[in-house]
Amino acid sequence: EKGEFRRPSSVAVDGHGDIYVSDWQNDRVQLFNKDERYIQSFHGNASLSRSGKQYILSNLVTLRLRAEGDFEKTQRLNAPMTVKVDDQFRLFITDFGNHRIQIYQKDVVELSETEIAPKMRNPILFTT
Repeated sequence: EKGEFRRPSSVAVDGHGDIYVSDWQNDRVQLFNKDERYIQSFHGNASLSRSGKQYILSNLVTLRLRAEGDFEKTQRLNAPMTVKVDDQFRLFITDFGNHRIQIYQKDVVELSETEIAPKMRNPILFTT
């Protein structure tokens, strides 16, 4: 159900007061406005961008956005543990079950392959 949780594990609030909750057993992150009204859920194949574009950092040293090339296909979240929002409104999600960290942008910003994190084992916590 929208706005309901099964083992929420982390909460982050951005500069606009939007609230992000990682919902571990439902494999999603839920977004609420500053009045605690449900807005939407992110399952790993959604985006914060109105244009529908997403930038995802992978622990497999893969940037998943381009339609061509040897980039890994986007997967759904699997046991998201931690969610953080930085001052640039980037949403960082530790995707424990998929062994990766995903980064979503509210505004589309190009990321280079040199900005991608190295391979990680079971990421649990991320801080900005």
